[in-house]
Amino acid sequence: MKQLKNINDYEAKELFISVVATDRENLNIILKLSNQSDLDIDYYVVLQSNPIYEDSYDFIQTRLNLNINWKLFLT
Repeated sequence: MKQLKNINDYEAKELFISVVATDRENLNIILKLSNQSDLDIDYYVVLQSNPIYEDSYDFIQTRLNLNINWKLFLT
């Protein structure tokens, strides 16, 4: 996740265009592999499916220790 902000390849950035934050500590990353329009994707259904990968990492934000949980979904 931290390495994504350093990607300079704009085509790669378009793949990770959809990050849904459930709350401060839960991120859902939707990797778009299809040529389906964003308007045709029901993200609620995607987020209810099983992620292909999930993990967590620690993040410190101004005296606040967070455990960021993330899940990767495919469309």
